Amino acid sequence: MFEEYNNLALGTFVPNRLHVTINAMESAIGAEGYNGVEFHEVWHYFQTCMTPFGQKSWNIYRQGIGFILSEYMNLITTKGSKPRLPLGYFASEGRVELANSFLWLNTFIASAGIAAARSSVSDKYKYVSDLSIMLYPYDWLICPEISVEGRIYRLQGTHIIEGHAIFIEALYSNFFNQIPIQDTLDPTKVPYNYLLCLNYFSEQLGSDRLFELPIVCDLALQAYWNEPVTSEEDWQASHPGWRFVRIIQEIINNGIKLNSNDPYGDYDRYCDAILRACGYSSLKDSLDAAAEFYSGHCLLKTEERMLEALKFRKDNLSCGANPFLNIKSWMEMKKFKPSTIHRNGHLEVTVEEAEEMQLKGSNVVEGFMLETIGEIHFQAFIAQLLGKKHEDCENDQYCCGYKYFNINGCFFQAEGVCTGILTSGVQMPVESSVDCDENFKGCFFEMVFLPYGLSVSDFSIDFTQKLPTLDELKDIAMKLNK
Repeated sequence: MFEEYNNLALGTFVPNRLHVTINAMESAIGAEGYNGVEFHEVWHYFQTCMTPFGQKSWNIYRQGIGFILSEYMNLITTKGSKPRLPLGYFASEGRVELANSFLWLNTFIASAGIAAARSSVSDKYKYVSDLSIMLYPYDWLICPEISVEGRIYRLQGTHIIEGHAIFIEALYSNFFNQIPIQDTLDPTKVPYNYLLCLNYFSEQLGSDRLFELPIVCDLALQAYWNEPVTSEEDWQASHPGWRFVRIIQEIINNGIKLNSNDPYGDYDRYCDAILRACGYSSLKDSLDAAAEFYSGHCLLKTEERMLEALKFRKDNLSCGANPFLNIKSWMEMKKFKPSTIHRNGHLEVTVEEAEEMQLKGSNVVEGFMLETIGEIHFQAFIAQLLGKKHEDCENDQYCCGYKYFNINGCFFQAEGVCTGILTSGVQMPVESSVDCDENFKGCFFEMVFLPYGLSVSDFSIDFTQKLPTLDELKDIAMKLNK
């Protein structure tokens, strides 16, 4: 549902899971290249936690899957519905399950789908109405069409995100590893979608002003909105591609330039002039709007980190645009790296995070790892509930998060006690329990279901069952009402 940012398959970042994966081998690409890959993927994490656009997209997905799980478990634990996977099978039990499953799935698709469209959509979707989302019947262009080097392109949100990341990676590799900037941006090595916004910027403003590009990309990601938006102007103000084009046009119209001799000192004035010319909210107002989401309820550790990242960004505005404008900000910013990285199949706590935890003299490492592992299992369960079966599973099987996301982190799988795949009607091979001091022992996948009084072995599975389409649902309703 949400774009996976893929750095030439050497690494990936999945924003809805805040999951950084490094596939590259240092022995194959060298230490400098390896550092660049890791920096690139971690920068995508910063783009998520330190921009309103990233925060809003993540929160929409979290709200959607949280809603589905809460409603699903409520029917099972209080209404006596049977625990079944996926929703298509759950819906086959009766009218209540059918109606709710259809409602949950389509509510999720509507909210997550329209948010995802701001990042990337297939070429078959040109207008917002093509997405077939009830609250968006409008014939607005989803993203702007731009001309670069004589060709027409659709400028999507991911072009801004990847363009920003590859340019900051080039600055990082030059600053720390003495790799020429043009080597990192070499068009014979880098996919064109990474360079599209860079080339458009150069054609419009000149290549001598590329030092301004990271700031322009970041301002394009300062979008925060309330669903549903009801005007084309508001849609464009919430889409990074449209914002990028508008920002460049206003820079041209108003003769706005960044002082190349003191870009850090001129940063605030430059951004204020651009945002004011575009009629967009100020940087601090946009960050405040994103932070408001976390007010009024208890936060998980991950949510606490997301909020702390926003607060840090507000006090260090330029760091999310170009951290190397002020190297001190970059050194402090590093403490907000993702708490874990999935490196060559293994999940590890990042160095900065581990050092920070040790300085606090607490058991925070274990706390973060437990929450991270629980999140992995939770996301895997939701994906399968929505009908996305793992390729190694049969139609009567589902699997834990370690297996689903190919993470070598389970002791029981390493010892050959469990494969990570569970078959309908077959008991879990690992016993799990909680002692009187609330210490958990056993399978962490099991831990996800304990608050609901369920076990991983309680679920019946049949992936051949599909939810009906809207037309099929109408036919079912007509037959039931006869």
